[in-house]
Amino acid sequence: MKISVENQLLLACMKIHPGVEGLEKINELIPKIKDWDLVSLKMFERGIAPLFYNKWSLLSSIHLIPIVYQERIKNTYYKTLSRNMVFYKAFSGLANEFTLQNITFIPLKGIYLTEWMYGDIGLRQFSDMDILIQQEDAKKALLLLESLGYKSIESIDSQIERINADLVHFRPMVKNGVSVEVHIRLLNKVRDRHNILPEKLWESSEFTQLSNQTIRVLWLHDLLIHISLHLHKHMLSGTMQFTGWLDIVNLLEKYTSAEDWNKLRERSELFCCQNVVFSQIVLAREFMQANVPEDIYNEYKHLLKNDFRKLLFKYLDGYKGFYSKDKGHLNTLKKIKPFTKKISYLLDVVFPPKLYMIYKYQISNEYL
Repeated sequence: MKISVENQLLLACMKIHPGVEGLEKINELIPKIKDWDLVSLKMFERGIAPLFYNKWSLLSSIHLIPIVYQERIKNTYYKTLSRNMVFYKAFSGLANEFTLQNITFIPLKGIYLTEWMYGDIGLRQFSDMDILIQQEDAKKALLLLESLGYKSIESIDSQIERINADLVHFRPMVKNGVSVEVHIRLLNKVRDRHNILPEKLWESSEFTQLSNQTIRVLWLHDLLIHISLHLHKHMLSGTMQFTGWLDIVNLLEKYTSAEDWNKLRERSELFCCQNVVFSQIVLAREFMQANVPEDIYNEYKHLLKNDFRKLLFKYLDGYKGFYSKDKGHLNTLKKIKPFTKKISYLLDVVFPPKLYMIYKYQISNEYL
């Protein structure tokens, strides 16, 4: 499969620490780039620009990039850093309040990985804070967020009613541009064929330091599985989040022994998602120089179909697929009881609340 020079550069910049060979590859590609306007735009849209900027002090060919594009890429890093500082300040306050109220929680994806794995909060873009809590703490958590000034895009009561509809997460709650999404599970049991059991996640969770606090986090293997499934879902739905591949490539740097791979294999089998997880890992190994042993690659490479390879490059070139939630809404409606609540849910879907529209479409003037 022929890969354009522009896409080769994007793929080469995905690792936080690419090593000597990786840096040499980037140095070789920079002089071959003809359209820096296109490359800088691609890097920005796929969240790669900050990672590229982070390597500049180690590269000898940076002077070949026109100054205007150097500034554009550098500014993307500082904008990401500035926005993430706001999120981390909010997260620190929330973590403290949740702890005081005895609400156990696990930060998911961006808010955790950006500090723990990337090591520099300007390197990974994310747009909201995802937090996993236990179902019995749902009402308490939502009311706490409301008391702290976070506004739901629908009423707290109607959010809580959704728990019985096999809810994965509640509608976002927003304060001063910071959005929090509270999860009670990672997958919808009605729509998803995989079986990630919340109780297993909590049993295997570990503790680490985050924002100068001791925080409970997902076990490494559960974290990789969660990100792989989340990426797979968005890859198929047309709502691609390229940060998922950045996370997978860099998480695989943590897999340093055969025991690690055995644990991942066992865990993905338990959750009935081995094919999806390892197809993403094979994809990352083929095109992103991910740290995957030859024997693991050979064992699972049959899982990766050409359609997925082509889809990766469509996304690299800016593809945006068509996404519809109709099927998911129909399955949810089947679970809601009584009938009056079905009507309420359906009206909410067809006529979204004003606050939801403002949040979803980033409308600055609410009168519009």
